Amino acid sequence: MDFYDQYEIEYFLQINKKLNNYLIDTMITPIDIQDLKIDQEVVIYFTPYSQKYIYSLYPKFGKIHSISDDFNQIQIINQSKQIEKLLHDGVSYYGDSLGYDYVIKQITRI
Repeated sequence: MDFYDQYEIEYFLQINKKLNNYLIDTMITPIDIQDLKIDQEVVIYFTPYSQKYIYSLYPKFGKIHSISDDFNQIQIINQSKQIEKLLHDGVSYYGDSLGYDYVIKQITRI
């Protein structure tokens, strides 16, 4: 029995391949979540606190679609032209944190 789900690994690798192709001829720079604006292109990378979630917390990228006033709900239009939440759901066992850290980077076409 494997520790990781094979489907999760394949999906993680597929998303990373799409991301690498998406980032060709771009410059990425870190940006704070409070500085995000609608229509900005961003990529977000996740680092889980537990290795159990390495493959389930795949990076997300696309254009910012909507931002709530308190920045708790941010949606993007992803590479598949679907609207999704910028952040993954929390994976903390106790629910006292998200269970991961993240880094958001702004994408600039060059």
